[in-house]
Amino acid sequence: MQQRLRDGVIRDIERQNRKKENIRLLGEQILLTEQLEAEREKMVLAKGSQKT
Repeated sequence: MQQRLRDGVIRDIERQNRKKENIRLLGEQILLTEQLEAEREKMVLAKGSQKT
């Protein structure tokens, strides 16, 4: 009984850690996407100014 409880607690902690890591990675992904979109915007604007 005690061992099953301990295993459950360990699994719960591992699940919490995975969730934290996933949230961190998601935040990183959002930042990278924003940077990429900003770069694309700059390139579009640069191409537009070359035409004039």
